[in-house]
Amino acid sequence: NAMIQRGVRESDGAYSANEAPIGGVRFLLRQINLLSRNPDVVIMPVFDRPPTIKRRMYYETFGLEHGYKAGRKSKDACIGMQADYAEEVLRDMGFVVQCAEEYEADDIIHSLVQYYKNDYDHIYIHTKDSDLHYLVGPNVSIETVGDKGKHIDMYNYTTACKKDEFMPYNTVHLRKLVSGDSSDDIPGIGQQWDVLIDKV
Repeated sequence: NAMIQRGVRESDGAYSANEAPIGGVRFLLRQINLLSRNPDVVIMPVFDRPPTIKRRMYYETFGLEHGYKAGRKSKDACIGMQADYAEEVLRDMGFVVQCAEEYEADDIIHSLVQYYKNDYDHIYIHTKDSDLHYLVGPNVSIETVGDKGKHIDMYNYTTACKKDEFMPYNTVHLRKLVSGDSSDDIPGIGQQWDVLIDKV
């Protein structure tokens, strides 16, 4: 990872270089530079906060102590550092950073899309998170993050959402409801997918 020195910090009475990894920040700034070349584009950076509301809802619903997303491997500490640094840099550049305490970025993106979808010709959500596929609509599409992820719109939804599988429009969440979501530690309801899909 590329590193940047931002002055010094005091530790145990001594000064040392205050280094922070910037590979992710550099990537983000490159993407913003590409998008901002079009004067008609409005860019809204969205950042995560710890999802305390979802964790509380998870505990109230399932009563399981390990909680929402607890089965995931801990993120490398440098990822959090880069996110904090990226947010600081974007604020310094004058961007209005979208975030809300206790909510994840996908919650904020949902609210922004619902609020603004009638005000813009098209909304492009740059994400690799399949939880946001349900927002795809006539003027909302999922876009790649650099060379990762995929382009999903209403026209390719059925074949693009899940590799080598037909996915009827806007049924990703129904499928997760049936089979659960192992990445979020959410159990499924155990219904037959093929029976439910026939009713859509």
